[in-house]
Amino acid sequence: KNHLQIEDFAISHSNQEIAINGLATPNKEDSIVAQLKDVDVEYILNLVNFHSVDFSGKASGKAIVKSIFNDPDAYAKLDIKDFEFEHGPMGVLHANVSFNKELSQIDINAVADEGEEHQTLIDGYVSPKRNYIDLGIEAQGTNMKFMESFCGSFMDNIQARAHGKVNLVGDLSDINLVGDLYATGKMHMKQLGTEYSFKNLHAHAIPDDIQLNNNTICVFIIIIFLYLIFQAIFGCLFRQFDKLRFDSCLFAIPQLAANISVGCRVVPYLINM
Repeated sequence: KNHLQIEDFAISHSNQEIAINGLATPNKEDSIVAQLKDVDVEYILNLVNFHSVDFSGKASGKAIVKSIFNDPDAYAKLDIKDFEFEHGPMGVLHANVSFNKELSQIDINAVADEGEEHQTLIDGYVSPKRNYIDLGIEAQGTNMKFMESFCGSFMDNIQARAHGKVNLVGDLSDINLVGDLYATGKMHMKQLGTEYSFKNLHAHAIPDDIQLNNNTICVFIIIIFLYLIFQAIFGCLFRQFDKLRFDSCLFAIPQLAANISVGCRVVPYLINM
């Protein structure tokens, strides 16, 4: 009873491997050790049914579990190559992960390294018990490709780098991005079919809202707004000439306007949070 011994248990597929050894007893000094080599992170997250945010990459390193039968403790040190957050590449992630017994949460301290001057510092936690996440992210020349998952309704092909601090925070079923980033690069505006270049573009994120504070991009968003109005009115006119349909198009315009403000607040109509 309360005694588990594992010797040379391994699971492998192609270049991926998990090797487990160790001893689990009431003794706090005994431990089970899992050695990982190029394990698919996305596959593991699917197994534990974690889909609140998307992470991917190949994990190598060591995970240790102690005192399974009395007072469980766990920690891991991992290197994840080809790491991606929300399908945005971030280089190699060097992560220290531990189970916080007092707060019943998983503490994460990590650095995503894409090379000199391109790093992302991550510090925070995930709490399955409270169904809550709070990850502080400090961008130091971070690849902004991941923003397409938040702004994909009106922009894509983001090729930009950013500096600043944001938090990935909220209930696991309703995660938000909160904070400020300053980005330089370019992106494609879907509605206009136009590539837009920017320098030190200030993105201010609050729950369910991302504000783009830059005069030039304000003009672009106003143009998109007018373009959508044009589509709403004349698209209906050319397809249907009866007044009922035309009135319904006009009725939709105030609803559209309510979702886009000239102050360049890009709200849920344009951004799927």
